[in-house]
Amino acid sequence: MSNEYTLLSYRLKLPTLFLLLFIIFIIFFLTVFLSTCTAAVKTPWEIGSGEYLTEGHFLGIQDNNIHIGTNIGELLLPLEPHAFIALMGNQYGQLVFPEDFPLGQNVELFITRQGTVRAMRNKLSNFVLPEGEILPGWGHSASLSPDGKHYLIYNLQSGLSLYSLSPGSSPLFLSYYNIAAWNKSGNKVVYSGGEDLFIFDIDRNKTLRLPLEKAAAQFALIITGLDLNYCEDKLLFTSLQDDPDLGSDVFQITVLDINGEQLAVKIVPNLAAVAWLKNDLILYVTYDNIEQDIGQALLWDFRTGETSVFLPEKKGGYHNLCVSSEKEKLAYTVSRGAGQELYVINTSNGSPVKILSLPLPVRNMQWSNHDTLFYWDFMNNHIYEVKDLHHSCSPVVRANGYLPAGAAKDKLIYFLSEPWEEPQQPFLLD
Repeated sequence: MSNEYTLLSYRLKLPTLFLLLFIIFIIFFLTVFLSTCTAAVKTPWEIGSGEYLTEGHFLGIQDNNIHIGTNIGELLLPLEPHAFIALMGNQYGQLVFPEDFPLGQNVELFITRQGTVRAMRNKLSNFVLPEGEILPGWGHSASLSPDGKHYLIYNLQSGLSLYSLSPGSSPLFLSYYNIAAWNKSGNKVVYSGGEDLFIFDIDRNKTLRLPLEKAAAQFALIITGLDLNYCEDKLLFTSLQDDPDLGSDVFQITVLDINGEQLAVKIVPNLAAVAWLKNDLILYVTYDNIEQDIGQALLWDFRTGETSVFLPEKKGGYHNLCVSSEKEKLAYTVSRGAGQELYVINTSNGSPVKILSLPLPVRNMQWSNHDTLFYWDFMNNHIYEVKDLHHSCSPVVRANGYLPAGAAKDKLIYFLSEPWEEPQQPFLLD
């Protein structure tokens, strides 16, 4: 009996012993693993042993040395072969080559004990601005009418709706598609209904349907853009006939009169931005390939069918193309290194004038009713305005948030951040 009890006791203690050893091993493994991971995730922006931080004004790269200006003078600091160089915003950042880092930035440099630059980044700027008036409706994009009386909200779930800024009014559902454009007075909306276009007259509360030619049986007609001409007697829409299994990069520009009669059609591969000019010429940007490496801006006279070069072929192409409300000024950006250069041109007889160099890429550039330019700095989630369109002017931050296309008129409609899956409420700023 005693031997059986001893054997039973041993059998009970043996698994317990193995369990204790296993737990000790796991604790040891986790301790080593976590300490290794902690060392691995140490950011390049931590000052290591023997290192120090220097601040200055970035002046460029000279023979693998970083040239900066400081309060004690200019310095040349040798750059390590695999230095960590980054452009950073409050929301996003990107690694860049030293030669692509924008000039004139205030920077922080992390210097090793050998005196070499291990890492460099721009200094962040934070702007705390008052928020505008919150508006009814939830959506993923929005636009403001030129007269400032109405706005459109597109929601991925509920579609496109028209709202009035008059108190007590109810929204009007227009379409399940998000392509729409205002006339210059703001009392009409042209929008896509899928394979047809519609013009809604706000003052008369009437809708005109413009039937379109149907796509071939195996294709789907996808409308990608809309624009009314200056006299509001013609409109254009861009589209592609897409095979759901194959995709397409061949676009079509179609010109209609105000009653929907087709006036002209042009096929354009790798089409980007399209806009009417005041003389009823159509400006569009196209790229050599789907990667958009090299692009040019062309003018199409739909009445004669002639096409001419407006802006020559350029590496990187033309971005953020936008025409002023009177169709007389054109603004665009050209990629330069990590940032972009902003140009303005008189569409009748001018030459491009470089206004300023933007250190970070921008999106959704647009003209206000007062011929000022607005754009969205997505890396910092700031909305900027450029008021004095002359060389070396200074953009001014107007709001913390996301600027949708067609949002800047006499007032500004915006979201607190770029809506992704979840819709947001828009804000209105005078």
